[in-house]
Amino acid sequence: MNSKELIMQYFEALKGGKTRDIIDRFISDEDEELKNHIEVFEAAFPGYQLLQEDMIAEGNKVAYRFTFVGLHKGKFMDFDPTGKEIRVPGMIVYQVHNDKIINHWMVVNMAEMMQQLQVESAAAV
Repeated sequence: MNSKELIMQYFEALKGGKTRDIIDRFISDEDEELKNHIEVFEAAFPGYQLLQEDMIAEGNKVAYRFTFVGLHKGKFMDFDPTGKEIRVPGMIVYQVHNDKIINHWMVVNMAEMMQQLQVESAAAV
């Protein structure tokens, strides 16, 4: 399977829930950081989505531009739940090997996220 097909299957599987089984099926133990990131965001924004804006693949890398959409229902960083829905742009590049994600690079507009949550943070500077 090529890298783009794998990432498309990954996002389709995540629609059914971000369970550890699904995460382990698509993400190698080499990228434990991504696994942890998903768990943290799923706890703070249960059922969040990364709505696809663009997907470009070349070789073993897939660039995925998205809009993060989630409802703040759990503790995030040091902030109690606000109940606010947020929509924040972001970009992630996945590196794939042997039909698993082995590395990623992600950028999310944290300043906009903090503004939408209406909280103040050093991360927003």
